[in-house]
Amino acid sequence: MSYHIYLSINNNEELIELPVLPKKIEISGSGNNKSTEILNLGEVTQLKLPKLFSLQIDAEFPAKWYPGCNVSESKLLKPYDYAAIIEKWRRTLKPIRLVFIGSTIDINAAVSIESFSYNEEGGNVGTWSYKLKLKEYRFFGADKINIDSNVIQKSRSSTKTVNQLYTVREGDTLTSISIKNFGDESAYWDIKRLNGLTDTDLLNGLKPGMELRLF
Repeated sequence: MSYHIYLSINNNEELIELPVLPKKIEISGSGNNKSTEILNLGEVTQLKLPKLFSLQIDAEFPAKWYPGCNVSESKLLKPYDYAAIIEKWRRTLKPIRLVFIGSTIDINAAVSIESFSYNEEGGNVGTWSYKLKLKEYRFFGADKINIDSNVIQKSRSSTKTVNQLYTVREGDTLTSISIKNFGDESAYWDIKRLNGLTDTDLLNGLKPGMELRLF
């Protein structure tokens, strides 16, 4: 099955499909758990979200279209144009979106451009070989707490007011509640601690109708 790799910025305002599929895509990531020694208990592990993954693509921008290209002849850009677009995105200091579909590994993630290099090799005049290293990007923002009105506001592009109490709905989990109210999973442990929830409670599932403190 053929797969496709797309790069875009600003909600597909600009989008390119990589014209030649790389022979190999290297994806790397690691855990972020923390181990601590506790008196009379020994070593314990605190589970944390994994570190951001990185991905490297080694491929080429062909000088001319040929049957092995992953795009139609009419959509093939010049090597310089592909490089210019990626360099322009890099200078915006904004994340771009990587979409990798059609393989057993599907990715749709915001990423940062960590490095981009290219060269023209002898014997294949006009075709540029390139290396593109991308790293997963997580959106974040500082929290602004308004104590007087007992609400918490997120200082993001769209400011959202969060109520102190949340009523659990069918299918809710602590992760989904954190994302729904704060935009990410960062509040998971605080909500669990504030409401005295145990791992057993979470395994049994949150009961619709129960109220949880969010902060």
